[in-house]
Amino acid sequence: MNRMYRRPELEIKWPNLSRTDYRVTSQKSQEYNCFAWAAGEEDRWWQPIPGEQFYWPEGVPQEETLDAYIQAYQTLRYEICNVDILETGYQKIAIYVDSSSIPTHAARQVPNGKWTSKLGWLEDVEHELDGLTGDRYGVVGQILKRAINYGRAIIVAQKPGFFTKLLGCTNRLGKKPGFFVGVRPGLYLSVAKARQALMSAEVSSEKSSRISASVMPPARYSKMS
Repeated sequence: MNRMYRRPELEIKWPNLSRTDYRVTSQKSQEYNCFAWAAGEEDRWWQPIPGEQFYWPEGVPQEETLDAYIQAYQTLRYEICNVDILETGYQKIAIYVDSSSIPTHAARQVPNGKWTSKLGWLEDVEHELDGLTGDRYGVVGQILKRAINYGRAIIVAQKPGFFTKLLGCTNRLGKKPGFFVGVRPGLYLSVAKARQALMSAEVSSEKSSRISASVMPPARYSKMS
């Protein structure tokens, strides 16, 4: 069994983990928190606290309320939902709240129907929703969902080597200025993930002009390749 699969110390903090199926999926990190991870980010903390060390969507009230957190995720096209079951074509977020309805934690649903969470400054875990309920995080106070449109991500860059290293790209396509680099076979990215990768690359690349991303359906990609 993978040594990262279960952690007794986590089960002490969240006793319900020991009674449900879960696994640790990352190393410890202080670079991001659960609310950022639920939004699909891992390079900053989402928190409604004034200050440069935290991020909070512009225009959303900076307050520790369930309504404010819902509004924050609504900037990413999430909508209020009443069921936590897996639905084809949708991605979901669960917001946990304490007895005063103050948000304590957020988790994002993954394709197998389970949920992924960042546990404070600790690791990411894949778990069942009930696995994190209890004294520390309370109960699930709201489910949100948004429609997702997956396609074959095509990354356009002047320097293909950089993106080859970043995304594990393989195929160079087209003859127009710049390089069209397709992600490795079988890998699908959402529009948001493709753009997020490019944004990260733009910060890291010394020459980042003319960087963009688009998503093509598999059939159109096949014609190009």
